[in-house]
Amino acid sequence: MGMKKILFYCAIISLLSIGRYASSAERLPIVMYTYQNNTPFIENLETQSGLSFDLARYLNHKQKKYSISIEYIPRKRLDLYLNNTPVIIILTSKSWQNDINESKYLWTGPVLLEKKHFIWSAEKPINYNGLESLRGLIFGAVRGYNYLQLEPYFADKSIQQEIGNNEVANLKKLLAGRIDFTEVSISSYRTYLLENTDMVGKFIIHKDANYESSRDIMFTKDHLSFFEFINPIILNMQHDKVWHQYLEKYFKEYYTEFIETQ
Repeated sequence: MGMKKILFYCAIISLLSIGRYASSAERLPIVMYTYQNNTPFIENLETQSGLSFDLARYLNHKQKKYSISIEYIPRKRLDLYLNNTPVIIILTSKSWQNDINESKYLWTGPVLLEKKHFIWSAEKPINYNGLESLRGLIFGAVRGYNYLQLEPYFADKSIQQEIGNNEVANLKKLLAGRIDFTEVSISSYRTYLLENTDMVGKFIIHKDANYESSRDIMFTKDHLSFFEFINPIILNMQHDKVWHQYLEKYFKEYYTEFIETQ
């Protein structure tokens, strides 16, 4: 083989290598933050399992411009970031971020629609007949969450708060008798029972949801360009079979034989 041919083939191989490198490097890195350290949103931080990480996988699958990753940060530290740093927060809501009018941040369409229910111990049942029937009780709140329906009762101290790190921690407090009731999403509760079958029958969850909320992705306004790029994908998610395949791992029937209701 002549020297010219050798040089030609070397040049082709070099160009192919550069092309492969450029293809992998042309995605721009984007970090999205979550403060939801409970199932199904984070199941294992080390293995990056849970709905939060599947959201990133889905968004990476749907576009080729950005490489999206998820990082967990406790709510208090994330609030400090909001004051100083461009931030994207996943699976949060306008009410939790005190931005009902969408004046402070940019908000995508809904990523997830979720129902919340009151729950209490089967050994210490509550004769629930509206919010007034909860006066004098201790509520298990999650640090960083807002409970708009209960705020007036917290303000006049007719309902006391015991703060926990997540919904599962509050379920354990119910069993220990440290709180009288708490609020839980069916998704988190069902996952907990499936992983802890000895807890079946230990709780009563009220059959009527307190409210249905939308979990969205929140952007500080510094991220306008990325927001405008990704929001059309989010707006189509509820109609996308690929996204529903991810959801099926965590959300099946709201009520199963594992769930006692009242």
